[in-house]
Amino acid sequence: MNVERRALNGIVVNIFSFAFNLGQTVLIVPILIKFWGVESYGLWLTISAFITLLQTIDNGHQNYVGNELTKFYITGYSTEKLKQTLASSIWMAGILGCLQLIILIGIIAFGFIEKIFGTNSVITENKEIGDALIVLVVTWILTGSVGGILSRLYLPLGMYVRFTTWGIIAQFFKVTSILLTAILGGKLLVACIASSLVSLIVYIFFFREVYQIFHNLYPFWTNGSWKIAFTNVSKSFFLTGVGFLLQLQNNGLTLFVSGIVGAAFIPALSTMRTLTNTFLTGTAIVTMSLIPEMTRYHTQGEHKKLADMISTAWWSGGLLINLGLVITLPCIEPIYLHWTRGQISFNWVLYLILAWSISLKNFGNPQSIYLMGINQIKAQTTIAVVQTTIILGITSLFLAKYGLVAVGIAIVCSEIIGSGIIATIYTTLELRSLGGNLLFTRIVSAFFAVVIVGLTYISVGLYWLSPLIASIVGGIILIGLYVWQWQYLSIDVRYRLIKLFYKFTSLSYKHPT
Repeated sequence: MNVERRALNGIVVNIFSFAFNLGQTVLIVPILIKFWGVESYGLWLTISAFITLLQTIDNGHQNYVGNELTKFYITGYSTEKLKQTLASSIWMAGILGCLQLIILIGIIAFGFIEKIFGTNSVITENKEIGDALIVLVVTWILTGSVGGILSRLYLPLGMYVRFTTWGIIAQFFKVTSILLTAILGGKLLVACIASSLVSLIVYIFFFREVYQIFHNLYPFWTNGSWKIAFTNVSKSFFLTGVGFLLQLQNNGLTLFVSGIVGAAFIPALSTMRTLTNTFLTGTAIVTMSLIPEMTRYHTQGEHKKLADMISTAWWSGGLLINLGLVITLPCIEPIYLHWTRGQISFNWVLYLILAWSISLKNFGNPQSIYLMGINQIKAQTTIAVVQTTIILGITSLFLAKYGLVAVGIAIVCSEIIGSGIIATIYTTLELRSLGGNLLFTRIVSAFFAVVIVGLTYISVGLYWLSPLIASIVGGIILIGLYVWQWQYLSIDVRYRLIKLFYKFTSLSYKHPT
């Protein structure tokens, strides 16, 4: 299967994933607010954020092992070596899962639940919250901890579609079980138990498919080596730390705000970030399926193809995200108020700030994906440390005075420095080490679209233009910019993009001669 075909399949499944995530978001917020109330819904968000933060202990190890498995397939490998690495990783996954459970039990035993979830929350049943957390962690140990290792076998074989599809299936049944529980009158603990049972059933089918596809590696847990297990986990410590810092920017920020002002403020922050992150999901449609290709080009030293791929992601991702951020301005407020049933006020300033941070992040996403795919630990660590420090620092200093707007400003500052500057510098250095370069004109041209989005938002925030007029003016300028940028993409890149488009419409297209 060639690059275009793999990219096409990846884009198609990511579009479906985007539509699914958008659909579940549209449903879950109004339903849970209706049946649980805003404050209990905020508590549910805080529980989810805490569990996701705890799972970061596993994620760094899984990502490192996954990248190593990809390198095995690219450079050639022996089945025995692959099987030994896989078994060692599964052993370590079991240990890391148990570590998460021990940490959670310690938090519950020493009475830190209320400190984490905020004193203003509906936490009259501390024991029930503790039980819910234990149920979720135990389920993760039995499913995602080991399953996350096995799922990494799909990617180097070009099975990104299957990999993503299983995630969609698991999420669909999990969300469905939570919604049904809420509608039928069940509370938080019941919802956690229901989603856990459903996850166990889904993973049984997943493990069955893994056995069928990779039966030559079965049993997956034998012939491992504790030396390899501890070597890999020690090398992944930085990735785990990076993942933890990244989670602090998202779910950790939720816990941080909840601990300062209470869980009652979380629905407003969460729904607004969910709304803006919907656009960010569109970035994944373009870039996530390119990770194996970027890793392959880097390993093989094909710097020109790497630079072209980054430029392609800038153009296509920018066209999709930046244009979407601008032309949707007139309908954002009514959509949000309808979505939250009017129980959460729409904050224009917070939305504009958070939405611009998405444009900034979209600019840095191709670079970040590339650095992650090649296990550039120093770059990932630097970006994560700087961004987390900025977000938590500015939030802690100004949250009490400026409210949630301070959170938005903190996120924007972190994206300017992390995604806009540091990620680009490290990517340029990597390309130079391969004998290539990321042209300065390409960087400036791609970032100029981000500036246009920012200026459009400023005109709305300062009441210079209405959202409708701003969206028209900004949209026209962006379209003109991307038409101009198209002329400066290489002929081969333009051919590949047109070929992908025509494949969507089942038409043929010949390379220009």
